[in-house]
Amino acid sequence: MLILACGPTHEADSTTTGAAEASGTSTSTGSTGEGSGGGEPNAPIERERLGLPREAYGVWDRSGDQSLAEYPFLRGQGYSESWASVNPAKGSFDWSALDAQLQFAADQNQAFGIQVSPIGGSVGSSVPPWLFDEGVAQTTDGTYVYGDYLDPEYAFHFEAMVRALAHHVRHELSPELSARVAFVRCDTGATGDEAPYEEPSLIPAEFQISTPEWQAFRLQAFEVYREAFQEGPGPVVPLLFQDIESTAYPVEWDWVRMHVAGGFGAKYGGAVRGHHLTGSAQVTEAFKPYAVDSDVALFSKNEMDHTWSKPYFQLNVRLGMYWAAVEQLHAGLGVWDVTESCLENAYGDDFAFAFDFFNAWAAELDPRTAAGGFCILHEGLDASDIAKFPEATFGGPATQRNTDRYAAICTAYADQGAQMDDLASAAKGQVAQRDGQAGFNDAGWQIVAGNYERFVTQIDAETTSTGLWRVNGPLTAASHPYDRFARSFDHATGKVAMHFDVHDDLLRSHVGPVRLSVTYLDRGTGTFALRYDAAGDSEKTAFTVTKTETNAWRTESIDVTDWAFQNQGPRGADLLLVSLDAEDDIFHGVEVVKQPAGAMPASYGAP
Repeated sequence: MLILACGPTHEADSTTTGAAEASGTSTSTGSTGEGSGGGEPNAPIERERLGLPREAYGVWDRSGDQSLAEYPFLRGQGYSESWASVNPAKGSFDWSALDAQLQFAADQNQAFGIQVSPIGGSVGSSVPPWLFDEGVAQTTDGTYVYGDYLDPEYAFHFEAMVRALAHHVRHELSPELSARVAFVRCDTGATGDEAPYEEPSLIPAEFQISTPEWQAFRLQAFEVYREAFQEGPGPVVPLLFQDIESTAYPVEWDWVRMHVAGGFGAKYGGAVRGHHLTGSAQVTEAFKPYAVDSDVALFSKNEMDHTWSKPYFQLNVRLGMYWAAVEQLHAGLGVWDVTESCLENAYGDDFAFAFDFFNAWAAELDPRTAAGGFCILHEGLDASDIAKFPEATFGGPATQRNTDRYAAICTAYADQGAQMDDLASAAKGQVAQRDGQAGFNDAGWQIVAGNYERFVTQIDAETTSTGLWRVNGPLTAASHPYDRFARSFDHATGKVAMHFDVHDDLLRSHVGPVRLSVTYLDRGTGTFALRYDAAGDSEKTAFTVTKTETNAWRTESIDVTDWAFQNQGPRGADLLLVSLDAEDDIFHGVEVVKQPAGAMPASYGAP
């Protein structure tokens, strides 16, 4: 199995010994808003700290109208339209397209999201042209035609559109259809990017908007959406915001936290539409503390646009989609909104497993009710880290554009497989990287440095294991997704055991069996063991594995009932991977799943 592995390339056939225990037979409770996602049988039901109904988490159809029969992994679909399309004349609104798509989603028992952008779409698109007849001044950047955002007349009509949308959703739809609406996005700028103009440098001086002016406009729009969708009679609808990170937009973040009491979510940025893209660690830093194991019931969404079809992904699209799923889950992403072209290639290019993997873990955000946890082993060489990579040793200044620094860092880790395939791209922003990066880079700027984790954390990872890159040599279109990163023992430096902590709230009461899984590379013929903190034995052997030299990624699993997980093992560990010989065993990850795993699919790792 595994998570990371439930269902690797080959079924595990290694020699297994140790404390195999019988699996339990009771069922999980997982339900919308409360219950357990995979359950502790007979445990008290607790309300989950989730921002959306549990069944809404997972992969969504970004364009809408895709058949669930064709793409059974879809959990929801989005409706996106421009202001001009839904408001073709002053005081006139057309919600027919929205209603038709919402009905289609309801017929498939899916969640639904709504976005009406002030401006977007094809070249030449405009805000409603009738605005200009009302005296609103217009400007253009050669791509879109804009109205004067700061004109009170513009604000008046924009507010009227938002209120009309809210009235339709909350009062004109049937209760069955309005209940399908998981969230409405608060869109204020051009093309959904939360900036006033697509090409601001081409906008005349009289239409330029200062940062304080734009912030004030956005907060005013936030309040319009909040009041329209969350006050008064009718169902309260959660709101989705972009550019509200506590780190980069503290005023907006504080405003939303303080005022939006009816539920809110955040749209993650493009830096996690892949892996090792510039600034990806900033997404984790901004949102993970609130999205995972938090009293804030924050939900989140991110897109897979056409990035999947660009050179960076097409080097090995299965590998790219898997690690994009992993990196987004690490940051606590809940809804992965996937464009139509990507969905259409999911089976032909054999990456649907990445969507199944994402679905398995997207809603497992509250350790008290989560089905389990994982630790996917990874090391990122973050060139912005001057403590790990001092400028005196690896070159300075430590800036994003210093390509010599990236090269020097990878040279130091070359024996572990690290290298830079496209050095020039490493110095670029994530938008340029997604568009044109032509190879894999193992060093980057402000990238995730450690493991990708959910409630299972490796203890002292840097000092007890060795990071690996390109595990089976050069990465090609045929490389297994797990070949990208791994960690291993290193007998030469005394690294012969890896230690893992299981979140204390994941298994608070001793009820039911727990499945322990390890994914490893079957290289060599040596032996390793998985041990766990059991009742009466803090280093009890769950199983041993004797490798058989197939060089395939395999997963070994076992159900145990005598687990204690009270941090009584070495270094305070609940789980240990231990070398039993002189071989430097290589691992992809470790997983803990409550049994029976009612919310988890039978197989969701890379085939």
